Amino acid sequence: MSWWSDNFKLGDQEVKEFGQVMAVGAAATSVINAYFEAATEKIKIKGAAASKEQEADYANLEASSQRDMAVLADKAGNYKISLLSQASAAEQSDYLVNVSRRGVYATGGSSAEGRASMELAKQMDVQVIKTNTVREVGARMRQSVNSRNRAMFARVSAANLRDRAGSISPWAASLSAAMGAGASVASAYTNK
Repeated sequence: MSWWSDNFKLGDQEVKEFGQVMAVGAAATSVINAYFEAATEKIKIKGAAASKEQEADYANLEASSQRDMAVLADKAGNYKISLLSQASAAEQSDYLVNVSRRGVYATGGSSAEGRASMELAKQMDVQVIKTNTVREVGARMRQSVNSRNRAMFARVSAANLRDRAGSISPWAASLSAAMGAGASVASAYTNK
């Protein structure tokens, strides 16, 4: 025999009482764990909702930025057309001066054809600039709409997460755990 078994002999009654005390301790631990698990889950969900709100704010900023970039692209396209028109006007006046200096009438066939060719080239360049501007503005506006939609969906997700967090009650979870633990404590006291 050992010192332990000689000095700590437990009878049936002591073992039963020890089991009852352990059942109460386990029940208390279960109630506390249930409370903190529910509280932790609620905090995590609230954090996820805040993250979704931040995502929505960033998406709104991006949408505004894309809309502003579309406006700037439109202005830049108009500016390019203006510069092209000025350059074309200068080129045509240089052409007329050169034709006049050579002694050819401005109303002559070759002179008129030359001016018409220059005007046609200018109009083609203007159309290319307009087409590219429309494409860029359209792409920026689509990105803006997509960003606004992303922001809307993020806000809806955040609202859903906040609602879900609001439905979690740590006290209700601990009460539920206490009910279940109460049954095991009662059985520990009723078992003979």
